[in-house]
Amino acid sequence: MPSAAGAGRDVELIVGHNRDEWRTFLLFSGQLGKFTEEQAAEALHLAEAQVAGGGQAHLYELTWQSPGNGGVMRACHGLDGPLLFGTYDAQLGPPAIGPEPTAEAQDLTCQIRTAWTSFATSGTPGAGPRTTPSSA
Repeated sequence: MPSAAGAGRDVELIVGHNRDEWRTFLLFSGQLGKFTEEQAAEALHLAEAQVAGGGQAHLYELTWQSPGNGGVMRACHGLDGPLLFGTYDAQLGPPAIGPEPTAEAQDLTCQIRTAWTSFATSGTPGAGPRTTPSSA
């Protein structure tokens, strides 16, 4: 695990979160709308520790508003899986994305796969805005 002491400095890191991470849990527990959602900062802290230890980190935030179920899940926990792997019809795909993937979902899948494949082969996710974790 990356640390400010530099334990992971030689390992490239890509880490991120979904903007509405907690909506999945609140929706399925019947608590949606009953509590104020808090935005987890774990991904940012992990990236900051990696950089503080002398390594590199690539940070992302998934903000796409998923259309399934009238859009109630938004950019929820687990949405990145069906988008990355194109498994729109499995697990969280149908409730979040809907019965058929939109052209926008398919385009986003292409963008995510391109970035992650670039990261796996070159250590960089490719084009996109570059910021330091402290300015993210």
